[in-house]
Amino acid sequence: MAIDAPDRAATVGPTLPEWTRPATPVGPLLAAAIVIAAVAFDIAARSQAVGVGASILIATFAGVLFATGHLENAQSRGLALVAVGFGALLSIRTSPWLVPFDVLASIGCLVAAASLAQGGSLLDISGPKAVLRGVHAGVNGLFGLGYVTRGRGTKFAPAMRGLAIAIPLAVVVGILLASGDAVFASAFKFDAVDLVSHMLLLFFGLWLAAGLARVCATPKIDEPDATMPRLGKVEWAIVLGALNLVYLGFAVARIVAVSEGGARVLKTAGLTYAEYARSGFFELLAAAAITLVALIVLRATADVSEPRSRGVFSVLACSVIALNLLVVASAFQRLALYEQAFGLSMLRFYSMVFCIWLAIALVALALWIAGVAGRRPWFWSIAAGTALALLLALNIANPEAIVVRHNAGADTVEGFDAEYANELSEDAVPALSDAAKEMDEGARGEVERRLCPARPPSATGWKSFNLSRENAATARILFCSRSSGR
Repeated sequence: MAIDAPDRAATVGPTLPEWTRPATPVGPLLAAAIVIAAVAFDIAARSQAVGVGASILIATFAGVLFATGHLENAQSRGLALVAVGFGALLSIRTSPWLVPFDVLASIGCLVAAASLAQGGSLLDISGPKAVLRGVHAGVNGLFGLGYVTRGRGTKFAPAMRGLAIAIPLAVVVGILLASGDAVFASAFKFDAVDLVSHMLLLFFGLWLAAGLARVCATPKIDEPDATMPRLGKVEWAIVLGALNLVYLGFAVARIVAVSEGGARVLKTAGLTYAEYARSGFFELLAAAAITLVALIVLRATADVSEPRSRGVFSVLACSVIALNLLVVASAFQRLALYEQAFGLSMLRFYSMVFCIWLAIALVALALWIAGVAGRRPWFWSIAAGTALALLLALNIANPEAIVVRHNAGADTVEGFDAEYANELSEDAVPALSDAAKEMDEGARGEVERRLCPARPPSATGWKSFNLSRENAATARILFCSRSSGR
């Protein structure tokens, strides 16, 4: 039987791994979605600030995933919608403490949705599997343009290749002709630099959208049969025993610190108990986080094939976690004491939030090590899901407004720090204008210097619209009108 041309062409050249070959060609719907996403990328990148343009960009990239027709996994569809949700928050918040995390959450959910499209579950993705899926996404994303220009059976490949050659050539020739002929230039009024920037942004947007589509359309990478090096019972028992001893020593030190003997030690060191309690919380958080990572690595490498060894490992590891929770609680207490004395800052607030996440992650790790819900690596999904839930809660709560309102009503050593409050983003302006009513003249004057005279939002146009900036502009007008009418 004769072999047709497409099949014969497919056999020419080196054979690529299956996980780099898209399962389906680019159809009309997907081609349109990729072009729309490229235009959205250009619009968002040229916006004056994060706003509606960025939200639309995330939504169009999610649309590319749905247009591939491969989001058959319910989890992948859910992740794509979660990405759209976090993208929408870019039109609401302006805080530099929130916006970068919202962007990372959106991108991470989009990539995870594309990776899970060809099978798998979040509850089964361990650390090594996540790395493999990252390699799969990185390689296929890098060669995304090949999917739309050389894909197997792609009807649009000739047109894409023709446009890729024709557009740059036409632009260069057009710019030269416009520079040399005034009549021709009058018919095509454009800024050459602006046009080139449009082209570059459209190109990168097309590349990113095509890469995401290719990740979604290619089979997942096969897991290697190689096993990780294992730590024997002696090795992991020594490691866990040492951690238990160190944390037991810390627990004893905490007990001694509140006793009369501890008071003498602190006096010798030149510290009051308040100074002792308000110091070292970042070091405590770092120690707890390092221990969390160490326990995860031990869980992956320890040889616990025998039931007795598995039981001993669980007991030792869970005791480390229980003592580590004491460290997290101590760090949270110290942060609270510091906040009572000097007020909240964004760093202190987010350190408290990190304490909460770390405590949840440690409890989940203890349950995972103890064998709850079998041996599925569900811990990773719970840790990531908790982080996303906390991020969503922070976006809803508006941390900068919380900091302003708390400090305005707190009885701290130095009083309300108006200079620090003035450094916050537009998210804090409505709360700052409200809190100024109860401030003394000095602090109120600092706030007036920042908020008055009232001015319109710095970024204008629909693509730069942001709810926080609009609310801040309204709050400024009301505050400044009241101040001028005093």
